[in-house]
Amino acid sequence: MPSGASPGAISIDPWDNYAYITDSKRGSIYVLDVNPDSPSYNQVVQTIPVNATSGLRQIAISSDGHKLFATAADGYIYAVNIDPEDKPSVPNSNPRKWGEQIGKVLTPTGAWGLAATPDPLKMVFTNGNRETDGSGFGVLTVSDDPLNWVPTTGYTNLTLTDNNNVFEVNEGVAVTVTADGKYAFVAGRNSKKIILGEDPLAGGNIGIIKDPLGPNPKLVAATEPVPGILTNNVTLSGDGKYLIGSYPTLGGGGSAYVFDVGEIIKTVENPGGKDLTKVAVDKIDPKVVSKSFATGGNPLGLLVAQNFEDILLRELEQFERLLSEPNNLKQIDDFLKRWILPHIQGKYPTIERILRRFGETGDWTVADAEIIALLNGALDRYRFDSSRVDGSGPHGVRAPIPEDREIHLIFRGVAGGANFAWFARLVGLGNFENLPNASRHMNHYLDNSGKPLTIDMNEFMKVPSVKQNVDRAVEDAKKTIAIARKNSKNLPNTISNAGKTGKVTRDESEDWFFAVGDYIYWWEADPVSGEITVQIRDKYNWDQTKDVQILGVPIKDEILGSLHQAGLAQEYEVRGEYKQRI
Repeated sequence: MPSGASPGAISIDPWDNYAYITDSKRGSIYVLDVNPDSPSYNQVVQTIPVNATSGLRQIAISSDGHKLFATAADGYIYAVNIDPEDKPSVPNSNPRKWGEQIGKVLTPTGAWGLAATPDPLKMVFTNGNRETDGSGFGVLTVSDDPLNWVPTTGYTNLTLTDNNNVFEVNEGVAVTVTADGKYAFVAGRNSKKIILGEDPLAGGNIGIIKDPLGPNPKLVAATEPVPGILTNNVTLSGDGKYLIGSYPTLGGGGSAYVFDVGEIIKTVENPGGKDLTKVAVDKIDPKVVSKSFATGGNPLGLLVAQNFEDILLRELEQFERLLSEPNNLKQIDDFLKRWILPHIQGKYPTIERILRRFGETGDWTVADAEIIALLNGALDRYRFDSSRVDGSGPHGVRAPIPEDREIHLIFRGVAGGANFAWFARLVGLGNFENLPNASRHMNHYLDNSGKPLTIDMNEFMKVPSVKQNVDRAVEDAKKTIAIARKNSKNLPNTISNAGKTGKVTRDESEDWFFAVGDYIYWWEADPVSGEITVQIRDKYNWDQTKDVQILGVPIKDEILGSLHQAGLAQEYEVRGEYKQRI
């Protein structure tokens, strides 16, 4: 951290590339590189200034990762554009204000707590005011355009019955929202009543807000106040099943309380005739409190280790919904960029990093007409360059468009393998799970390295026609060596023949038909040592004049070739060698 920095709150972007850290004494947000694959790992790579001279409080990133928000002691919420798509590619130019403050919003009683919501255009916040709970819970709504972000706010009072009652939610300092957006939980610190000793039963608690993102959010219930305790923070477990609150004391000790979210919601929706404005949910249903434990020290912040498999499953449920609705191309594209794509210009995580997290994640059997249509028509959207017949032409000649990313996702699924099979099921296609070489070769194409790939000749020669061609080449080489030895006094180091073409048919091996198909082979030999090498070569590419039946679906080569032109996949050479000594 820079000299004099006073780190406060921290938030990490959805791609685990950067941690954003507020300064509690000045208007600075420090950007720490947390990508272990980055050369600047664990270094502050940027300091984002905002005009909050009195320091920043809480920080949160919108659920799509496009905007960063921070609450400040001056009562404003500050917004910063961190959308990777807006990062400038031209030096000394930043037309989309990437990594810059794009605006601020004044709150009536001073914003404190802050959290993202399932809606990427909505954030929730609390006021943290000791004197009033008016406008205690707020929703900030923005547009996606950083140059015209159009902020609007809506407020709900944190009042159940009477602010003079011990059973109230006073001084909201933290907030979190369930994954479905149906409930929010607010940590009420209640420091005034505790410090002034107005009531020995006064303490912090957690308020429950129903429909927080709807037109009429309402504080409907709360947990029992813990006397003398300043509830300071609240968060949800990675699977959303538990609510964790930090409960520090004035004396420096404290505990963490774990609440069962399912029991809370069940009690709120069916309180059994009890008045939720007068009786705490954990009094009505003791099972609401799952566990409490002394943490030692003074528990202020909370950070939950995320279960990324659960997160991805929830994201895929949202993705399924996006596929079923019209005009969602941008949202679909955002999903693909966030979870699926290979690395593009350092903006998004590699598929290898994703796989280290997830593995096999579920059985997704959505068959969507829009996605299938991407495979079978509307080729003008792919802007395929047909200037070459052999292969797809130069690599990365144009920027990828959303449809390219969808095609990449689909064929990553077709390529199969334990970690990818569900991608194909997602769009109703079969996959190469039982075709190991076809899977390996397509995955190598989609990995976008362009490096040569070596095949296992022992496996390849199990194809009858391949073995026949190799055996013929060896016999031809033996005859040529014999003639050379008989007729030449000074034998050359190497002799070889002209290349010939071979072809694996689908009837012989569906696996090798998709992996190689047509190939060139020739022999090279050392007449002195008698070593014979049969060379196999194939160019793994997609020619715009061809098409192929992949697992029962006719696919034009130019669709896969468009990924090469967009820089999302890359053609490569397939190599094989068979050696024999006579």
